[in-house]
Amino acid sequence: MVRSYALLSPGPLLDDLAALVIQLDDTELVGGDIAIHLVEIGYCNVRCADAIDFASALRLRLRRYVHLPEVAEAARQDFRACESQTLNR
Repeated sequence: MVRSYALLSPGPLLDDLAALVIQLDDTELVGGDIAIHLVEIGYCNVRCADAIDFASALRLRLRRYVHLPEVAEAARQDFRACESQTLNR
């Protein structure tokens, strides 16, 4: 079921995000995902309409991580590579 959060209060979206974070139980993965996408918005001309749009996109990514462990593992490797590059500058 696809929900339109633009017409709702953000409460249900935040509840969904909280449930996905608990289900993933991987703060490094979730934090890395949020950090990378915030950098993309801030410095790489990626556009996001508002906080609900950002949170909705995060929800979709987290859902993919839950349902496709190989996607989550690939994201972890990408985040580690970004972190390594940052530390080696």
